[in-house]
Amino acid sequence: MAETSGNGYDRKHGRLPGVKYYERMRELGCFTLQDVTDMVGERSAVAYLVNDYQRKGYIDRIHRNLYAVMDRESGQPLLTRYQIGSRLFPDAYVALYSAFEAWGYAPRDFGEVYVATESRFTDFRYNGVFYRQVKRREADVEQVGGALVTGLEQTVVDSIHNCEKVAGLERIAECIMPAAVGCGQAAGVPGEVWEWISLSEVRVCAGADAGVCEAAGGVLPGMPEMLS
Repeated sequence: MAETSGNGYDRKHGRLPGVKYYERMRELGCFTLQDVTDMVGERSAVAYLVNDYQRKGYIDRIHRNLYAVMDRESGQPLLTRYQIGSRLFPDAYVALYSAFEAWGYAPRDFGEVYVATESRFTDFRYNGVFYRQVKRREADVEQVGGALVTGLEQTVVDSIHNCEKVAGLERIAECIMPAAVGCGQAAGVPGEVWEWISLSEVRVCAGADAGVCEAAGGVLPGMPEMLS
C-alpha cells in the first residue's frame, strides 16, 4: 500500500490525486509556490504539482514566482489584467492610465498595465499585456473589480503629473472628462454641469456652483490641494 500524507500525496510514486487542488487554486485566482506548499503540505510535491497542472493547462506562469489559474473552458486566466497587476507584489497597486481603464473611464485599451511597487522588476509581457513598473508612493487606493487601484481623484492627479512620461497628454485628456464627472458625483456636488475639455491645456470646467476646475494648474471638486 502506498504511503500517503494527510493531503493525499503518494510519497512512493510522487503523485497527487487528480485535480484536487485546482478548486482551491481557483479561489485564489493566482498564487505563489509558497501557497502551493501550504496547500499540499509536502515541499517535495510542489514541483510535481505545478508542472503537472501547467502541462494540463490548469495554471500558467505569469512572472517569476507568480502563477495564474486558468479557466478550463476558455483557456484564459480567471483574473483580469488589473487583478494580476495588483497581485504581482504584496505592495503593488494599479496606477495612472491603467487605473482609468480599471475605473471604466478610458476610451481606449493600449494593452499595458502600470504597476506601482517598490519591488524592482523588468517590464514583461503576459497574455498579450505589458506590465510596466512605476514608482510607488503613498496613495489613496481602492478595490475596483477585485483589483487594488488608485482612487479616482488620485488617478486624475497622478496622471496629470506624469502624462508625458507615461501615457501622453492626449490619452490622459480623453479620460479626464468622464473621470471629473465621476469625482463630482462622488462628492455630491449639486447641479454640476461639466461643459468642455481643452486638450491643449487639459482644463476641465464646471458649473458656477461647483467652481471652475483647471486640471493643468488648479483643482477638481473634492480634491482642492492635490494638484498644487
